[in-house]
Amino acid sequence: MIQESNQNKENPAPHTWESHHPKRISFILPTKNRGAILERTLAQLRTVITARDELIIIDGGSKDSTCEVVERNRDLVNIFVSEPDQPGEANNKGIILSRGKFVFFLNDDDIVHPSELEKAIHVLDEHPDIDVLYCGGTVYFHSQPKKASFIYVPQGIQYGKEVEDVFRYGACSAATVIRRHVFPITGMFDPMHPWVCDSEFIMRCIKEKMKVRFCRINLFEHRVTDISASHTKKTEVYRDKIALARKYCGKIFFILYLLKKAPWSRRLKISGIASALLDLHERVGQNGMRGFFMPRRSFSPPVWDGGFS
Repeated sequence: MIQESNQNKENPAPHTWESHHPKRISFILPTKNRGAILERTLAQLRTVITARDELIIIDGGSKDSTCEVVERNRDLVNIFVSEPDQPGEANNKGIILSRGKFVFFLNDDDIVHPSELEKAIHVLDEHPDIDVLYCGGTVYFHSQPKKASFIYVPQGIQYGKEVEDVFRYGACSAATVIRRHVFPITGMFDPMHPWVCDSEFIMRCIKEKMKVRFCRINLFEHRVTDISASHTKKTEVYRDKIALARKYCGKIFFILYLLKKAPWSRRLKISGIASALLDLHERVGQNGMRGFFMPRRSFSPPVWDGGFS
């Protein structure tokens, strides 16, 4: 029975959606004017991308060496598009051009761990009911190169049950493997929120009852620099997150989240109180009245054991 199941995974029934996916993973990499960084990333991706996969680079009309870098790596790059666009648009172009069973978005300065990506694909093969698999990652800051933070969801959370999980624990496209059949149901990335379009997409997946899970796999490394969007687009990111909280979350959560994140709230020292109330809101939501008497969760170091959170 196991052999038959595995065979069906490799050879889907004819005339189904998956039978028209000639590739395993479609790697979609948006970039713009970062030729030197892109070249290093492509060198590392040679250890990640197999003959069963494809690499799609969507360039926003670069004026630097990006086109030359891509041409030098044409044996690795399956599709290359170069024209003006925005982040959400670039992702959508890649989705439309993709032919893989799974879609995996890359930042042009990320390092993907090949063995961990294979673990993620294995999890999806073993759990065909999972539509979106959100994994972990390690983030280094340019100002503190030896200090790392983590994209991680602790055990026992059951990430993906409610949209608020995205605000509590994040949603990063570079840590997410998506079954391509999700897009006809949920739609693609929303270009109206270009700097948080990956988070908005995961929120929409949860709203549309797609099965979204977090798996404790350390999938990638990301280095935040002075030119990263998290630094240069802080105002835009904050504005879009507040708009999404208003759109997708309950009123109580939205008000507490606004009080936690608003600059004026921090100046008035209200944000700490709002943070404590958000934590209480989560505990009560998960445990009912017992949540009132439970202590605040303490975050221990990540455990990369491949389990679900």
